[in-house]
Amino acid sequence: MYSRPMTTADPATLPPAFLRVKASASYLGIGPTKLYELVGQGHLHPVRLDRRTVFSVRELQAFASKRATEAGVPVALYGEPEPIGAR
Repeated sequence: MYSRPMTTADPATLPPAFLRVKASASYLGIGPTKLYELVGQGHLHPVRLDRRTVFSVRELQAFASKRATEAGVPVALYGEPEPIGAR
């Protein structure tokens, strides 16, 4: 039976799990003020890491996908298979 040797991923090559406020706002294409409005409305949930406020990349992706779907825009997130016939 063939088994692959166990390898560990280099953390430097992994995408970040969290983004700071400015990067999160930029990721969504909005400003920090609008980002905080979305937090106030309960759409996004910041996380405190020590003294830093950060946002989960997965939550940002889910939020963007939900909003795009509501607007009728087809979305394939990073890591998801492309829909059949999309090309």
